[in-house]
Amino acid sequence: MVLSTYNAFNLMSLTLIFKIHLNTEFLNISDSEKNGLLGFFIVYYFPPLLLNYFLVFYNRKWEKIQKENKHHNGKVLFWYFFISFVLFFGFFLIAFLAQQYLGIKIY
Repeated sequence: MVLSTYNAFNLMSLTLIFKIHLNTEFLNISDSEKNGLLGFFIVYYFPPLLLNYFLVFYNRKWEKIQKENKHHNGKVLFWYFFISFVLFFGFFLIAFLAQQYLGIKIY
C-alpha cells in the first residue's frame, strides 16, 4: 500500500509535467471535493495498487521475490520515498519560482 501511494504521486507528477489531462468528469458527484478525491483514487491510486498486486502478491510471487533479492532494511523504500516527494514538490517549487521571479508561465 505504501509503494502504491508513492507510485500514485509519481504518476500524478508525470501527468502534470507533461500536461496530460485525465478526465474525472464521468463521476457526476455533486460535491466537487468528493469528486476530486474520488477522481484521485480512481485515476492515480488504484492503477498502481492493482499493478503492484498482480505483479507482486498474486499467486504468492512475493515469496519468490523475497528469496531472490537481498533485504536492505527499508533503505531502498526510503530513497524511493525521498526521491518521489522531492521531485513532486521540487517541480512545483521551481515552477512557482520561475513564474514569480522570472515571469515564465509554466501552466
